[in-house]
Amino acid sequence: MKNVGDYIHSKLIETTRKNKLITQLLYRYLPPEFISHISVVGIKQKTLILGVDSSAWLTKLRFLTDELTKNLRSQTGLDIDTIKVQKVDAEHCQQSNKHYLRKKPMQPLAEVTRRQLRSLAQDTPDESLSKSLKRLAGRLDKRVN
Repeated sequence: MKNVGDYIHSKLIETTRKNKLITQLLYRYLPPEFISHISVVGIKQKTLILGVDSSAWLTKLRFLTDELTKNLRSQTGLDIDTIKVQKVDAEHCQQSNKHYLRKKPMQPLAEVTRRQLRSLAQDTPDESLSKSLKRLAGRLDKRVN
């Protein structure tokens, strides 16, 4: 019995790996709000083609293409001269990036920060604000424990 990998063309596997690497690097260099709106379409000749889900994101990304090109070229060693940005379906971006869109677990605040919240709550003359700060400190304690 043949392995599934035997049926998949090696060039397709290489392209997929390359796109995944580029995607990971893009998210290192782009602001977090871009993640759900951008996807790697592919590389054609010496041009990296990125897809975005709206004209607004297309415009925002175009301002970053020169810097991205430099960073990607130096980090991957790929022969990329330019980045072309085109509009694609929103589903394409969501599907391409579902791994990156998972919520990351909330990092606990340091004990010092929680103590400062409690101290601030005691020293605050505003009763309502004081209660809110105490409640916040209590919630943070629950998340850490």
